[in-house]
Amino acid sequence: MQDYQTNLPSANINLAIKTASQEVAKLIESALALDAQNQKQQAIQLLDNARSIEPGNPSLYFLIARCFFDLENTELARDAIEKAVYLEKNE
Repeated sequence: MQDYQTNLPSANINLAIKTASQEVAKLIESALALDAQNQKQQAIQLLDNARSIEPGNPSLYFLIARCFFDLENTELARDAIEKAVYLEKNE
């Protein structure tokens, strides 16, 4: 992910991601590694795989939104954020 002020790679982010499945946890870990290497499309594919396993997991939609935002696809980023908010109204 890029730092929005300097356009340099930002520091690693420690996100508290909740998942009920070890398989989804591994997909998320791999997706975050690809995201860090600026391989956004590949990261989105892994997150989509995870979302097919846990379609009600708001964290997955948030991560997908981050990738779409970095790809400057604000429409899909907005849709994913809206879904994340819908699923997790307390956040």
